[in-house]
Amino acid sequence: MGMEIIDFKATKCKHCYKCVRYCGVKAIQVKDERAVIMPDKCILCGHCLKICPQSAKTLKSDLNMVRGFLREGMRVVVSIAPSYMGLLKYKTIGQVRGALLRLGFEDVRETSEGAAFVTAEYAKLLAEHKMENIITTCCPSANDLVEIYYPQLIPYLAPVVSPMIAHGKLLKEELGRDVKVVFLGPCIAKKKEALDLRHEGYIDAVLNFNDINKWLEEKDIVIEDCEDRPFTAFDPKVNRLYPVTNGVVNSVLATEEKGTDTGSSMSMGRTIVLICVRVCPAVKSKAVLSR
Repeated sequence: MGMEIIDFKATKCKHCYKCVRYCGVKAIQVKDERAVIMPDKCILCGHCLKICPQSAKTLKSDLNMVRGFLREGMRVVVSIAPSYMGLLKYKTIGQVRGALLRLGFEDVRETSEGAAFVTAEYAKLLAEHKMENIITTCCPSANDLVEIYYPQLIPYLAPVVSPMIAHGKLLKEELGRDVKVVFLGPCIAKKKEALDLRHEGYIDAVLNFNDINKWLEEKDIVIEDCEDRPFTAFDPKVNRLYPVTNGVVNSVLATEEKGTDTGSSMSMGRTIVLICVRVCPAVKSKAVLSR
């Protein structure tokens, strides 16, 4: 699946094999004197895209697909990840929504709306005390890391979808199945998650912030000059913290502080284990789970 999303241009490859050396899960091999991504091993962490000095690897974009939706007169709604707050330039949050509406989208909603439901599920899961250790499932790269390389840890994966999937489902139920939901965020692994048959039909396309900046520039739209069009749905507040370190945990804690019926789950030794590629050695040695 990795090669469906990461495009490799053999003519640009200068055989430095930097990607081979730096791939954290060794999902790149040398074949016929060039680097080749092994689709069944790639977790789409994006590191090879970042460190390739020749730009031989590029990310396939859904931008033309989304433009096609709009040209055909389809109803298209954006689900924007909370990381936009640190990656886009604006004076007010509403200007971001205003700029995207000018591109032709019917509406722009915050993925944090979906995160609010996910947070509630985590709080419920902790309150039930049925899982001694929990690996959050918000990050598709981390999920693939477990499912491909550490299948013994699959029982610890929380039976909860990511905020993106939850929001896509929410929007389809609220606005109708004919609505096209486009996720806008920074993570390339979200493209694979959207294509996962387990979540089929909830997300129709995935754009990153480079895509949207390119599109805005082509249309001569400057976010800071756009009309302030505030988000109309409920304020997701603390659920905007998901992209930052301990964001999921803090969201659950905030839910508890509001009086949600989660008992004293967080104080009774239940552990939320946040996994990423950087902690592979710890996971392998079970050091994290033994805490």
